[in-house]
Amino acid sequence: MNTRSLRSYACVFATAVTIGTGFMAAWSQSPVPQAAAAPAPMDKAIAAIRDEGMNRSQVMQTMDYLCDVIGPRLTGSPALKRANEWTRDEMTRYGMVNAHLEPWAFNGRGWTLKRFSLEVLGDAAFPVRAYPKAWSPSIEGAPVERDVVFLDVVNNADLDKYRGTLKDKIGMIPMEPASLLMERKMLRGIKQRAERLAAEQEEPTHV
Repeated sequence: MNTRSLRSYACVFATAVTIGTGFMAAWSQSPVPQAAAAPAPMDKAIAAIRDEGMNRSQVMQTMDYLCDVIGPRLTGSPALKRANEWTRDEMTRYGMVNAHLEPWAFNGRGWTLKRFSLEVLGDAAFPVRAYPKAWSPSIEGAPVERDVVFLDVVNNADLDKYRGTLKDKIGMIPMEPASLLMERKMLRGIKQRAERLAAEQEEPTHV
């Protein structure tokens, strides 16, 4: 190897060392990231509530018993009384002191469903998925056969157009999601307002 080659390699090596040294120096002078500040200590009461909810929650068990075991419960119904008493007993079991039911005045009538089924009769009989409207009167005696009338109603005032036509018949109200029911009420209100405004514009103006 000649002198020029040795000098060239030495120059390249010296340049690499210089660049590397400069990089190390620049890296060593960069600011050192600071450790994140420790979070503030949690309040003991909040910490206890959080621990209870995260590790010993009874939400799903409570909802399952109230919804699937006791089931629907109208005001004044035996199911509501059972749900209230079960909730009181559960609170006592949790360790709450003086869990009790507060008396209150209820002047209405209770209502509960014991048994109900509905089916269409004919050459091809089939069951109908339906549920009695709350506070509907009982049907005494053996199963009855009645003609069915579909009712387009949203409130009690809508029943006026069926007055005198429902004797010895079964009235059925279509089941709709709450959103569709609200939409029907809204559209009906808009229609009634438009009709009222149109009637007002048609009234003769007295000069």
